[in-house]
Amino acid sequence: MAFVTDAEIKQYLADHLGQSAYGNLETRYDRLITRANTAAYNLILTTLNGRGYTAAQIAAWDQGAEFNLDLACCYLLPSVKGGDDDGVWRERFCRKDELAEIAVLVSGEVVNPESSQAAVSYGNMSRTDDVYSRDTEW
Repeated sequence: MAFVTDAEIKQYLADHLGQSAYGNLETRYDRLITRANTAAYNLILTTLNGRGYTAAQIAAWDQGAEFNLDLACCYLLPSVKGGDDDGVWRERFCRKDELAEIAVLVSGEVVNPESSQAAVSYGNMSRTDDVYSRDTEW
């Protein structure tokens, strides 16, 4: 589930387009907003999970909503701005690269990746009293 709702993205977009209320945005944007929200959230999940963060850490990320809103607007950019001639919109909202290095804060504290990814290995396994380890005697 995304950090923000489609209605929040629509309001955020309307604010940046100078609309007084999101109701003034054309209804054709509704499906685009839903897709952009899903795409933004999936990008956050795959990037942070790929860095080793757990689903619980990602769900509790303090900046989740901020990144979700900005990335959704980044995905909406071509449809809304008709090509983004000056690049200002892209510079402001397309923060994909930041996800690769940003510190993840949960309740104001930096958290480290927790998931331990198994190393690819080979060889026999030794089983002793339900403790599994690699058999080092060849």
